[in-house]
Amino acid sequence: MRSCVIALCLCMSLSAFSQVKIVVLGSSTAEGFGATPWPTQDSAWVNLLRLSFNKNPADGLDTNVINLAKGGYTTYHIMPDGNSVANRPAPDPDRNVTKALSLNPDVVIISMPSNDISNGFNKTEIMNNFRSLNQLITGQGINTFITTKQPRDFMPNTTMMQYQKDL
Repeated sequence: MRSCVIALCLCMSLSAFSQVKIVVLGSSTAEGFGATPWPTQDSAWVNLLRLSFNKNPADGLDTNVINLAKGGYTTYHIMPDGNSVANRPAPDPDRNVTKALSLNPDVVIISMPSNDISNGFNKTEIMNNFRSLNQLITGQGINTFITTKQPRDFMPNTTMMQYQKDL
């Protein structure tokens, strides 16, 4: 949550001076699964973010929020083109970091709550994927924020709950 607040503050300060483009990579919560009314996803956090930036359409400073998130996605789905790993999901060229960067964003928000954990990926590979994504994006001078909307309730599996907390 703290990362999301920081991301929003940065985005708001950027948007005070010019149009800003934000690209969101993520899974179901970023896509809007569970938001109401479904399937319009009006209350999905990405749409609420878009609306909060565009409250004054007359000022010409609207922030363009592009949502590439897809339910069920893992960090492997959003890795760059050509970054396939055996026995792991292939990157999706329509919804991955390569696509995000092709849109020339000012900010990329990565929201991947727990699908990697749910799929049994180990902590090292998950964190390595986040590090690689962060390095790729920031290496191009683009602000990036890696965050999560909410933790998944893996109960009664306390091991999985702890695993999620550790990450």
